[in-house]
Amino acid sequence: MSGTTPIETALLVDDDHAFRTTMQSALRRRGIRACTAATVEEGLIQLEEQPVDLVVLDHRLPQGDGLSALESFRRRCPGAVIVMLTGHGDIPLAVVAIRRGADLFMMKPVEVDRLLA
Repeated sequence: MSGTTPIETALLVDDDHAFRTTMQSALRRRGIRACTAATVEEGLIQLEEQPVDLVVLDHRLPQGDGLSALESFRRRCPGAVIVMLTGHGDIPLAVVAIRRGADLFMMKPVEVDRLLA
C-alpha cells in the first residue's frame, strides 16, 4: 500500500485454514501483526477487540458471505484498507464489492507481496 500509512496490523477472514495460516505467517515475516477468523462473526468480534490497518475478507464464507458483511467491517474499522478476495469473481462482483466499501478486489490465489503492493 505504497504512498499510504504503513500496514502494522491485519485481520484475515477466510474459511480456508491453510490459506489463513500461510498468509498470517507471510505477514508476520514482514513485521505485520496478523490475526485470523474463519467466519464473518469471528472477524467482527476480532475488530471489537483490536482495530486493524488491513482487512483481507473472503467473498464466500460459512454463516454469511464477505460481500454482505463489507459494510459492517467498514463501520467497525473505518480507517482500514479492506481487500475482498475470491476464487469465483467477475467484474460485476468487483463493482458491487467496491461500492459496498472494499478498497481492492483481488482473485485468489494471491501472494502477500501483491496484496501489500
